[in-house]
Amino acid sequence: MPSKDLYDVGVYPLSVDTTFLTDRWGEPVELDDPEYRERHAAAGLTKGEIEEITKPLEEAFNTESCFLVHRPGLMKPRETALFVEFEFAEQYQPETPLSAESSKEDVAAWRDCLSFHAPALVHVARGMEENGALPSGQGTLFFDTSAAYNGSIVALLPTEISEDAFWSVHDLLYHNGLAFPHSRHAQIAALAEMRWRFDPALTPQDALPGACLSFNVAG
Repeated sequence: MPSKDLYDVGVYPLSVDTTFLTDRWGEPVELDDPEYRERHAAAGLTKGEIEEITKPLEEAFNTESCFLVHRPGLMKPRETALFVEFEFAEQYQPETPLSAESSKEDVAAWRDCLSFHAPALVHVARGMEENGALPSGQGTLFFDTSAAYNGSIVALLPTEISEDAFWSVHDLLYHNGLAFPHSRHAQIAALAEMRWRFDPALTPQDALPGACLSFNVAG
């Protein structure tokens, strides 16, 4: 049995409030967009300081699945997180992005999509909770609706994470050993163990199968 009643998974377009300080190779990003430059400045870190943060995370960035990020308003200046992402293949995603203005047909397609991915999400959430190597507070799990092909699993992890803890989370995402595609029975069982967290200004509740909890500020 899980150590808590339900595993929380945020359904959220992370690009709305997440500033990518590096590319997926750990190199500080070039700031061509003035608006993005302003968001980047809110992190309060120089290029050299970003490089110092990423240096111990070299092996993580070698997987080409990570970014160093800051979330203005949700993190203190100079606070960062490791954004670890597993992108879903295009054929398993709705063609239209999810938004508060989504049509009934698109909402239904997204409800089916989220149900389909529920077993993988619960597997990662459970593993992250049980991972004793993660720092206090552990990580936060999202279904990122702003990712390529409209969906990815994202684990936001503390940058002080140990190498062993990173690889355990990476393996949960990339080498989980789950039967695929997930059976309907597996989907129903997973949905009974989880709760979607969402911002009603960005995500229609009808798109979320099972238990859900709205919030005003993402995180």
